[in-house]
Amino acid sequence: MFDVFQKKNFSLFKALVRTDFKLRYQQNVIGYLWSILNPLMQFAIMYLVFVKFLRFGAGIPHFAVAMLLGIVIWTFFDEATHRSIGVVVWRGGLLRKMDFSKPIIVFSEIAMAAINFGINLVVVFIFMIINGVRPSWSLLLIIPLVLELMLLTAGISFIIATVYVKFRDLEIIWNLALQLGFYLTPIIYPLSQLQDMSPTLLKIFLLNPMAQIITDFRAAMIGFDGGTYQYMMDYILLYKPIALIPYVFSVVIFVAGFLIYNAKSQDFAEVI
Repeated sequence: MFDVFQKKNFSLFKALVRTDFKLRYQQNVIGYLWSILNPLMQFAIMYLVFVKFLRFGAGIPHFAVAMLLGIVIWTFFDEATHRSIGVVVWRGGLLRKMDFSKPIIVFSEIAMAAINFGINLVVVFIFMIINGVRPSWSLLLIIPLVLELMLLTAGISFIIATVYVKFRDLEIIWNLALQLGFYLTPIIYPLSQLQDMSPTLLKIFLLNPMAQIITDFRAAMIGFDGGTYQYMMDYILLYKPIALIPYVFSVVIFVAGFLIYNAKSQDFAEVI
């Protein structure tokens, strides 16, 4: 695993990220703006439909900020896995011509998505200030949460990139899975709303690591704000024995994905 950090591998990683960044953004003003406008436009539509018309999160302080934060986190997960799913096929020429640590090509795609994620988190922070959310020490808690999000995303990316080499229909299936996952994750509604509907349903949703990550992000960035208790309630709901599963799952899925990808990577050049 640690050969990824060898000098030649790290140099290749930087070169891949730099090249992708230039191809995507160089002499392309809308490219920079799109990385911000995409989640903002999605947020605007969701806000109008679910908050204004359907009254989701009615009476919850700063719910618009919470929704935007959830959309930004999901957008990163969506973009990173979409970029990774076909990367082995796209980088086929590189795999055949060079000897390097194969996980590099997946990490480089996740890094590109992470750059957009960082930009969008700054936008969320500005939106928080405008909406009167007072920053506190709890913002430091997003550091381990970002690490957990990266581990989960990388693990899933390794698995789907490996499977896609032989089963190209996976991209269609994954698109459908992401659409379903968006609505099965508490992005446009608070986790506590599920508690009111069905405690059993809440337990099922707590198994979703993305639900845990988004809820913890909201608690860290909004819920510890003096006077905002709704997100603290969501945070407390997570800390039940069953809620420990997503934390463990994120690490397990990363290790499993990495090992599966590495085991199959020796045959990539021949298969593609």
